[in-house]
Amino acid sequence: MTLRRKTLLVTNLMLLTLIIILTFSAKAILLGGFSDVETRETELDITRAIKSIQTELNSLNSFVKDWAEWNYAHEFIINPNQDFVLKKLDSSIFLSQKIQLMVFLDNKLNIIYGTTFDPASKSFRPLPESYKSHLRADSPLLVAQEPGRSKSGFIQTPENPLMVISLPLTSGESPRLPHGFLIIGRSLDKTILLQLTDRVQSPFQLLPYHSPELPVDFARAKSHLSQGNSTWIAPLTELTVAGYSIISDIYGKPGYLLRVDSSRFAYLQGKKTVQYFVFLLVALGLLFSLTTLMLLEKIILFRLSNLQHQISQIGKLNEPSLRVLVEGHDELSELADSLNQTLQRLEKTQNELRESETATLALLDGMPDSLLRIDRNGLILDYKTGKDRTSSISPRLFAGNDVKEAFPGILADNIIAATEKALSTNETQLFEHEMVSNNRHIYFEIRVTPNGANETLAVFRDLTETRELQHSLRLADLRDPLTGLLNKAGWNHRLAQPSLTNDSRVGIITLEIDEMRLINESLGLVWGDRVMNATVMALRSSLPLESLIARIGDDEFAALLPNRTESELQSFCDEIRAEVERSNLMEGAIRFSVSLGYASGSPAEKYLDKLYDSAKKLMRRDKLSQSLSARELIFGSLQAALSTRDFIAHQHANRLWALCHSLAKAASLPRRRLRGLKLLTQFHDIGKVGIPDQLLFKKGSLTPGEMATMKLHVEIGHRIAQSIPDLFSIADLLLKHHEWWNGTGYPLGLQQEEIPLECRIFSIADTFDSMTQDRSDRQAFSGKEAAAELRRSAGSQFDPLLVAKFLAILGEDF
Repeated sequence: MTLRRKTLLVTNLMLLTLIIILTFSAKAILLGGFSDVETRETELDITRAIKSIQTELNSLNSFVKDWAEWNYAHEFIINPNQDFVLKKLDSSIFLSQKIQLMVFLDNKLNIIYGTTFDPASKSFRPLPESYKSHLRADSPLLVAQEPGRSKSGFIQTPENPLMVISLPLTSGESPRLPHGFLIIGRSLDKTILLQLTDRVQSPFQLLPYHSPELPVDFARAKSHLSQGNSTWIAPLTELTVAGYSIISDIYGKPGYLLRVDSSRFAYLQGKKTVQYFVFLLVALGLLFSLTTLMLLEKIILFRLSNLQHQISQIGKLNEPSLRVLVEGHDELSELADSLNQTLQRLEKTQNELRESETATLALLDGMPDSLLRIDRNGLILDYKTGKDRTSSISPRLFAGNDVKEAFPGILADNIIAATEKALSTNETQLFEHEMVSNNRHIYFEIRVTPNGANETLAVFRDLTETRELQHSLRLADLRDPLTGLLNKAGWNHRLAQPSLTNDSRVGIITLEIDEMRLINESLGLVWGDRVMNATVMALRSSLPLESLIARIGDDEFAALLPNRTESELQSFCDEIRAEVERSNLMEGAIRFSVSLGYASGSPAEKYLDKLYDSAKKLMRRDKLSQSLSARELIFGSLQAALSTRDFIAHQHANRLWALCHSLAKAASLPRRRLRGLKLLTQFHDIGKVGIPDQLLFKKGSLTPGEMATMKLHVEIGHRIAQSIPDLFSIADLLLKHHEWWNGTGYPLGLQQEEIPLECRIFSIADTFDSMTQDRSDRQAFSGKEAAAELRRSAGSQFDPLLVAKFLAILGEDF
């Protein structure tokens, strides 16, 4: 299917789907809304009809109250006489008040007078028995009536609904004891119903609820209303909607069904609106579809077709040097540019392929590997010898010869076996072969690869130089890369040489650099390497040339000296110590010491490893005897390094101690802890000797990673202090002097009283002294400005109580 047809189909389907969705949505929303309006209007008509009926009852009620207050009516109950009936109850009163029923009862519920009136014939009729059934003692019309309060409702009759009103007749002397009752009835005949219809302006009907011959719509309404609904509304015809309700009788039971007919004007208007909307939607949709298709044809489809035609022509001509042309500045023109760029790359790739083919041929001519095509039966189909390797190839290597004719037996058998396996498994086979040519060992790697169903390609690669290089590297593995001496593997390798057992006597000297770990952790690996090289220089300058020297550990060395006695070994050890002392005196050098041990003996009588153990035991005793002096040397070097880096400035230390001493007295710090506080003021930055200089003296702010490295100085200082007796007492203070009162300091996150008092005192004094001194990146704060900064940081960085005491010392308010 073409793109045009797909576009037309998709557009029409989308348009149709949209029209259907909007049509059903419009019907559901608009018609639903108009239907709700119709329902509300019909309910209002029902309400008006019921109110009009109630109004009719109210007018009848007014007449009954007037008669109930009439003295003649009271007298008639007490003393019935025919004269009252003839004069007061003639047909005129029944016609004027539209009354069809009048009954007088005494207080014993005896009927004094009762009649019905036919307005058509203007005649009176006796009270039917069906009416008398509603005048029993348990009738709602006569039971528990209050004086002056009427009871009204409907009585079901065979003809029309009868509205009845009952009112007790009382006197002023005993209002709660009625003389009797007056009951008036008015039939809702067609004439009254028409009058009510005029009032409501909507026709309505009343039919007996229990009538067996109810119309279909009344029967359906009855079934809905019987489920507890007060009203039910349903369309009668296309133009009329009916609302139904129940009119109860005087017994509170369903008596009549009321139907009010209303016009469906709102609903019909909504239906027309939906039709107009759908028609407009279809028209706009068709217009949109046609416009879209025209624009797509002009802007996209025609240009795409033209682009496809140009690409097809380029493909037929197989000329990537040609280019496509699309006008405009949109995605299609960008696509054309991309295609042109692709064609340009294809053209370039094609040229590169041609050049690559030429280069490949040149490469094959110049590559050092030899190539052979061999068939399944071991016949050489073609070959190319590697450049400058023809001397290593059999002189009988010719196309058409058998492999066994061109190569020695073992190599030929291996080639044939690898060929068979490569063809059966379809995987490359690899093996190596060693041969001797011109008194030199020649190593080959032969790689046999399937090249079709019945032949393989065998690549002969000369590994001679690689093997010789590997041998050299194995020898290099026996050397320590930092010092150039033998490493432990090289030392063990030389001790295992059988020639050593021929010597009559050998000596072994062992050496260990004292506190090397402390040097690395405090001053850094750079200084550690300097100490290492100084030690190697001392060994080389002190020992004879024939000595075998090795670095057998991170800070341990050993030397093997042939034909040496113990006294000679002792002299060599003294010379080594002297060389170390001389290196310590050099400018910029770190002062360190070494521990030495030695042993001498005959290798034939005593194994060399036992001699080594003896020398090492003597070295350990030497190390124990001078461990304290070694740490003192390093401590002196650390002090020199701190001075060099300007971390110990006597003026700063004196100011800091003066501030700390004053605050310590105010904080009641015990005198025995003052010495630790003073040492902290002097050596709080000792850990920074292990931080690189480029980080310590960096200008500008530090990165998060650099800041994390800088924070390590407290841990370095802690480790240094633990190793130096003079600083051991403040190791804990060095670790915790950067903790904050609120727990956000480092490295432990301590807070409040968990931080030693000395550290809390020091942090306040150090911060104040730093703020009040000039720095390269800012001028010094005034005393008030520094005090204000301390005040702001109280409770977060600093102990607020100590800040208050410090400010009091300065004469500032907290």
